[in-house]
Amino acid sequence: MDTAHLVLQLLQDHGSLPLSGKEIGLKLHISRTAVWKAVRKLKLTGYEIEALSRQGYRLSGSCGDILTHDGIMSYLMPETAAKVHLTVKSLVSSTQELLDEKARAGAPAGSCLAAAQQERGYGRRGHFFYSPPGGVYLSVLLRPPALKLSEARWLTVIGALAACESIEAIFKAAGAECPAVKIKWLNDIYIEDKKVCGILNEARCDLESDVIDYVLCGAGFNLYAPQSAVPADLAPRMGAILSRHIPDGKNRLAAFFLNTLQQRLQHFDKEECATSFKARSNLIGRRVILESSSGHCEAQVITIDEECRLQVRFPDGTRAALQGGQVSLKLT
Repeated sequence: MDTAHLVLQLLQDHGSLPLSGKEIGLKLHISRTAVWKAVRKLKLTGYEIEALSRQGYRLSGSCGDILTHDGIMSYLMPETAAKVHLTVKSLVSSTQELLDEKARAGAPAGSCLAAAQQERGYGRRGHFFYSPPGGVYLSVLLRPPALKLSEARWLTVIGALAACESIEAIFKAAGAECPAVKIKWLNDIYIEDKKVCGILNEARCDLESDVIDYVLCGAGFNLYAPQSAVPADLAPRMGAILSRHIPDGKNRLAAFFLNTLQQRLQHFDKEECATSFKARSNLIGRRVILESSSGHCEAQVITIDEECRLQVRFPDGTRAALQGGQVSLKLT
């Protein structure tokens, strides 16, 4: 952890109380000039720090909760940090689009682009993904060896499970009780019937061999409620993970996701993933609307099987095992 982030942690620990440069220097065994340089670096990064005459420094704004490269890296486990090539931006068009450009140019596995806001974020089938300030949006480049396109669904399962576990970790970091974190098959994360995260995996492959060249694993978290008005069509179902800001919440959440994703990829267990995914489902036993290129139809979800397929029963009694498609809850 660099000096600037050590200073940031001290300021966060003191909350609204100022901490003098002398005190910071003594705690970190650095000079007051080094303290000043660290504070200057934090300000340039985006943290709001007040310098109070004869009192010292203190954080202002939203607890200094700014998404930064050093902030995320400070919470990564060593084995994750060794494999991640991280870039952090305050505003991008789309993390998926920009990382795809890097992937096509030969970027290594583990390349990751994180952003505090997106202008053209998108989800499945190119649907617009609202990405205001207050969220955490990131894409990770995976280059799995000899993975066939038919097996790529498991990367979405892993991403969804990693997102759920990351959300639970941020509640723990906030010292708050965590509500049930559920998955709406196959890639939406819900808390109390409100969507708080979306997962999007996009694969590029050789069609002749059916072998994947690379996968972009994208995740968009609604960490805090946006201050601006939410689009009317999204308001009924869009939620936020936390109701209040916590120190370094954005950096923690991004790091938690990268740590968990790395662990699940490294220790992939198909049976465990399927069991965990099924246990988190918010669809089993409920009536849904299935959308496809041929139209819409109603069905009841029976279960999620060992291949993470959605087992459904149609009104005429016939059944099907779905591997993909758009599913929405039938509300009436």
